[in-house]
This record gives sequence, C-alpha cells and structure tokens, in this order.
Amino acid sequence: MQTFAVAGCGDSCRYDVVYGATQIQLWVSVGAFIVATLTVVALSLRGKESWWAPAAGAIIVVVTGIFSTIAISGATAA
Repeated sequence: MQTFAVAGCGDSCRYDVVYGATQIQLWVSVGAFIVATLTVVALSLRGKESWWAPAAGAIIVVVTGIFSTIAISGATAA
C-alpha cells in the first residue's frame, strides 16, 4: 500500500528526497516566521528598527522554496 503520493511520480520516484524536501521547506518556513516575529518584538521593545527581520525571513523562505522545488523536480524526473 502506498502512503505517500506525488503528482507526476512514477515507479522511479525518489520518495525519500521528495518527503525530505517537503519537510525541510515546512520547518524552515515555521522557523523563519518564529524567529522573525521574536526579533521584531525584541527590537520594537528596544525602540530599534525591525523592518529587516520579516524581509530576511521572507528571503529565507523563498530561497528554501527554490531549492526544495529543484530537489523535488530532480526526484520526480523519469
């Protein structure tokens, strides 16, 4: 029985890479959100600029998404 399915995957899919890339993307996104939020709160309490924290978090999420997409594309290629 197959418990994990990916669109476009055939018999030659590397499910471990797909699963790993998906999990890394998820946890990096959650971590970036938490760190950016805590950084904004801490800097705002001190009266310092904090605009860069969410921007850095967004950049980290986008870059991780690009690498995740590349990894998944390679793992699902026939």
